[in-house]
Amino acid sequence: MHRLTGNYLVAQQYYDKTLKLEEEVLPPNHSLLAMNYYNVATILEGLYQYEEAVTRISQEVTIISHSIEPNYSQAEKCQEYLNELLAISSDENCIGK
Repeated sequence: MHRLTGNYLVAQQYYDKTLKLEEEVLPPNHSLLAMNYYNVATILEGLYQYEEAVTRISQEVTIISHSIEPNYSQAEKCQEYLNELLAISSDENCIGK
């Protein structure tokens, strides 16, 4: 809800708490982790924290690509999003220099 209304900082706090709990109790390749890594990446993108967003979406891509029955359409979507974030991050780094 907070992410959809643009309240990224509050959304980030909730997702960070959720991820911390999930990382403690779920296996590292669990689909819920992948989903929440994606959600966190979108929040971080909204906060212009592109490098951290790249890290999170990369974690999702890794989980999806190593799952027992990989969802290839989801993997493609995540890889496209990762490529977009990498391009934005690269542009931001060039502008900042």
